Amino acid sequence: MRFDFTTDQTSVSIGQGTDFRFLPPIDGLEVPQIRTSRQNYSGRDGGRVNAQYYSPRLITFQGHINEDTCQDHEQARIDFQEGFPIRTLINLVITTPAGNTYVTDGYVLDIKMNFGANRYSQFKIDFLCRSAYFLSSTQNSLDIQRFTGGGFILPVILPIIFAPGTGAVNAVNNGTETVYPVIEIYGTATNPVVTHVGSGQVVAFNLIMAGSDKVVVDMNERTATLNGSSVLSLRTSQSRWWGLDTGANMIRFDTDTSGDTGYARIVWRDSVLTI
Repeated sequence: MRFDFTTDQTSVSIGQGTDFRFLPPIDGLEVPQIRTSRQNYSGRDGGRVNAQYYSPRLITFQGHINEDTCQDHEQARIDFQEGFPIRTLINLVITTPAGNTYVTDGYVLDIKMNFGANRYSQFKIDFLCRSAYFLSSTQNSLDIQRFTGGGFILPVILPIIFAPGTGAVNAVNNGTETVYPVIEIYGTATNPVVTHVGSGQVVAFNLIMAGSDKVVVDMNERTATLNGSSVLSLRTSQSRWWGLDTGANMIRFDTDTSGDTGYARIVWRDSVLTI
């Protein structure tokens, strides 16, 4: 097992091929804590469960450092602890003994690092992941052209030539859980709409985009920006924060003007609940 923690300024690797080794077990790679909204029936036995959700994932692990010299040991202690800055989002890549790789991110909650012998220290880390899920290290993306129908032009000139249309694309989620993608929209587009065909849910905006414009919709973070500035106020009332179900998902892009040349891109990573 190997954990690689990185920020823009720091990096620490623990496990196989590093100076920092795990002491088993590693906790938090299983199903995360379940939070339940419930209430008791009044005046009778039993009750009801209103909703259930997974909490943010807490990963806890211990390990040790054993260096050849006192100088190397003390420098390793400094490097290790500086690799977990507080108030900073830290990226985590997990590589399993079988060679599978997953990504997540989060914040350090606690660092314990005793000073054992002259060249030996033990540590304990509590790391809180924002997501309950682990994401694949492979990023998927598909471009979606504006939806148009095919056909032929009247009056008919023989031989008849049928023009192909452009339709929905199939975004396949090979994970075990619903994943919330990022939608990017580029170029000229009048009131763009991206539809999850299977559910009928849309994300749509009342805006006119120019050729150099870019809209980014993060379904997981529930944000929408145009060239970096929020456009949540331009999101239509019919819009929803939809996700990609496991398996096939047909996604369509529409605008109000036939001459629009813009297109959409859907970006996602497959997700799993446990390792």
